[in-house]
Amino acid sequence: MSYDVNFWFPQPGQSFDEWAEAFDGTYPSVERQRLRDALGEVRTQVSSLLPDAGVVEQDDGFAIDDDESAISFGYSPSGVSLSCPYRHGAGASRIPLVYDIATTVASLTGLEAWDPQTDSPVEPSNLSMAVEVYERTARFAESLISRPHLPAPERQ
Repeated sequence: MSYDVNFWFPQPGQSFDEWAEAFDGTYPSVERQRLRDALGEVRTQVSSLLPDAGVVEQDDGFAIDDDESAISFGYSPSGVSLSCPYRHGAGASRIPLVYDIATTVASLTGLEAWDPQTDSPVEPSNLSMAVEVYERTARFAESLISRPHLPAPERQ
């Protein structure tokens, strides 16, 4: 279970849900080229936000996994991914960093960043709501893990 941010190239007047419903998993060639053109700058900027993270070069992109924040980021002309696992008490440090990465990528590529947990765009005005949602979900996930498990009923 992870907190994820989605990235998309909206058309005028199109909502995220409309885009997601129509998206077949492959960006059109013009959009892939935009992502390809921004690759170096995205790598530089995201690496500066996660300076101790490991960067793994991939065929036409890269992936970053940061042990300290547990944030994972992937970037290629085929798509962009950004996520971090839930942990109670970590929202105030993780989510602002997730939002910084998302807004940086959006500014460099023209992508829009969408937070499906809050059902809203990744914007500074939505940050406190995002931290609250993260913490609420982390507490819920923690409660599920810490519940005593009932033994399986005996078969007769």
